[in-house]
Amino acid sequence: MSQITMSELKKMNRQKVYRLIYQNGSLTKHNICSIMNISRPTATQFLDELTANNKIYIGGKDKLAHGRPAFTYCFNPNARISIGVEIMADKIKIAAVNLAGEIVKSEIIRLAFINSESYFQHASSWIKAFIFALNYDTNSILGITLSFQGIISHDNEHITYSKLLTNTPFKRSDFAKYFDAPVSLEHDSEMATVAELWHYNQICNAVHLFINPYMGSGVIVNGSVLHTPDLSSGAIEHLTLHDNGELCYCGKNGCADAYCSVNTLERRAGKNINELFKGMHAGNVNDHRIFDEYLHDLALLINNVQMVIPGDIIIGGLLSQYIHHDDIDRLKQMIQQISTFKEVPFEIYIGYYGSNASLVGSALMNISKYLIQEGLR
Repeated sequence: MSQITMSELKKMNRQKVYRLIYQNGSLTKHNICSIMNISRPTATQFLDELTANNKIYIGGKDKLAHGRPAFTYCFNPNARISIGVEIMADKIKIAAVNLAGEIVKSEIIRLAFINSESYFQHASSWIKAFIFALNYDTNSILGITLSFQGIISHDNEHITYSKLLTNTPFKRSDFAKYFDAPVSLEHDSEMATVAELWHYNQICNAVHLFINPYMGSGVIVNGSVLHTPDLSSGAIEHLTLHDNGELCYCGKNGCADAYCSVNTLERRAGKNINELFKGMHAGNVNDHRIFDEYLHDLALLINNVQMVIPGDIIIGGLLSQYIHHDDIDRLKQMIQQISTFKEVPFEIYIGYYGSNASLVGSALMNISKYLIQEGLR
């Protein structure tokens, strides 16, 4: 067995100091010396190096139990950023996300997707301008992740299926050639699930229903987002909910998307989701009836899913920006009434990131890699 060199030991202890500050948010030098059992000069050297690399910064003063106040050393979440880009049929969303999973800046451009060189040039120019305006040096940008409403190939190089993007043979290289930073390609619903799990990190097993104008989904097993080579993290939205039912955009009849998407809810209500919830809050009986019928279909879907994947549920996407805990309670009651196993406990969480979940999740892919590389996770 080879012995650890002094330089390797020093690097390991510096990483431990960085991890301690990351886990606690901020610590004094005295805290670090006590926890790690190292001398003040050694702690000072590590803290100075981490500060010089912009990984931590000196905060305010913390009053010690005895003696004079000491400076706190704080984790710098803005030391690195990652870029998430969500390509949609009619627009592109972009966000810079820091190491804490917070959106530093975001923008939307209305640009209809066309698989053409002019589209990629226009989109990449806008993305470059967005990144330039952030005023970060190149080494502080971890990468760019593109998320799409479509199934990604085994090698993550191209889209294999996307009805919403007209099934065009889009390739990662179509975008990547315009950037110096690494560019990766991911499925939007899987990325949304990555984001929600980042926030609800206590979840072990769950299904995430990403309910936007169209519906997406993701599966969490043993605290990790399930990834399969052919269907990403699943396609629960295309489970048959009602045999020979309403036509889905995929061409099949009775899919869950045809009953549980925001598009369906708005079509039934004859108004947009904002007006529907305003009407319900004002006591509109018809709006309440339509939403109850919608919740019943959603409960039916969740019950079916839970017979295969027992666990919690995350209601995310655009719907999560409107639904309240009272609605969640009603939904849970409906599920329990349908279920054969009424006593099996589960929670329903309201998505934290809303319709920005896939945007944030895309950026978190590179952030997670960085945190692991730095020994922080």
